[in-house]
Amino acid sequence: MTRPLQNAAGCDQETLGRVDTAKLENFREHLRSAGYTEERISKRLRVRHPSTIQLPSYPIYQERLRQRPDSSSILISLFMLQHEVLREAANAALTANVVDELLTLGVLRQASTGAVAANVSVYPCAGSYFITDHRFQPPWPNNYTAPTQPVMHLGQDSYALAYLSPKPPGGGQVLDLCTGSGVQAILATRQAKYVVGVDINWRAVNFARFNAALNGVATKVDFRCGDLYGPLGQIAGQREDNRFDLILANPPFIPSSNSGADRLLFQDAGPAGDEIFGPILNGLLRHMKPRGMAVIISLFVDTKRDRAETSMRRWIGSRVPVDLSLIEFYSIDPEEFASWGSTWHLFEDNFAAYSQRYTERLAMLRSQGILRLTHGILVVRMSKASRFRTTRFAVPRRPQQNAIKRALRLLPKL
Repeated sequence: MTRPLQNAAGCDQETLGRVDTAKLENFREHLRSAGYTEERISKRLRVRHPSTIQLPSYPIYQERLRQRPDSSSILISLFMLQHEVLREAANAALTANVVDELLTLGVLRQASTGAVAANVSVYPCAGSYFITDHRFQPPWPNNYTAPTQPVMHLGQDSYALAYLSPKPPGGGQVLDLCTGSGVQAILATRQAKYVVGVDINWRAVNFARFNAALNGVATKVDFRCGDLYGPLGQIAGQREDNRFDLILANPPFIPSSNSGADRLLFQDAGPAGDEIFGPILNGLLRHMKPRGMAVIISLFVDTKRDRAETSMRRWIGSRVPVDLSLIEFYSIDPEEFASWGSTWHLFEDNFAAYSQRYTERLAMLRSQGILRLTHGILVVRMSKASRFRTTRFAVPRRPQQNAIKRALRLLPKL
């Protein structure tokens, strides 16, 4: 049974067919004609990349957009900064018909008198467009309620995997695990014959399906809700080929003690950060073709018991020799990582509360015996003999074209 599509505001629709694909195409074309790209957003806001936008700088960004009040600035303000925009200005940037359609779908909402605001963010990525939930609570939250399980914004991990993942062979099959808003799966449709995207969050699956329609590839990709490899199997009574030429994954990997309703599906991955990564590796060889490849971006943890390599091989299994290539972006110790998750709340906080959060988070990491956390990309291929290679690559945390080109040379080709 197919679950009804939910629009961005959370209202059920019977099928994706209810979406007016012609108007979505018009929406896409207006984004393109306005130059709504990573490069244009970076130049207008004077940031290195859209993934580096920070909430405290919103007033600065808005002031810079006011210096060039054209369609591009209107769309950046509306879909990247969650700012209310006069309906007249939105009509000028998108046309009244497209604005009406986006209001119907819940992508936009009526805000203050004569203005509209976005319920979702719209991120450009490698020539395509993706709606996600907002990264930050909108500074002007009229009629906006944050979802319980949000669809993750396009962060630096999403962009890194989109920019760096190898292209599937023409006519190949691609599996995108933890697909989120569908970024990697949708980009893979440019070359692959068959693409499947899987996510455990129904909201993410609905967003991914919307994004496939927005990018004109709804018939080329199949998004399913379930736990990793679980949704693979029977389709319409016929057995499908569950082996893929390319398997991509950007799983949750943040070490966290959150559980139950407190657990963020797109982020929290258990106290050691491996509750999703481990099962991905465990099922990998059963779903990868003999000459296939898996590319996973994650945190790789060294503990007192095992180095990251040892844990990887244990999850994958020793029956089939594999080639593991780890491209390291940076490494961090538990003491520093604990400070990232503790978050100093500026003037609303006090040092005692912050210190307590830090101490609790560090204690959790130490209880798992964690010595080092490495962020990077793992490439897995079957081979005649098992080997493990590590390449250190100081990729900027703000992606730059030259760095991307250098990193691409480190990745093996399919």
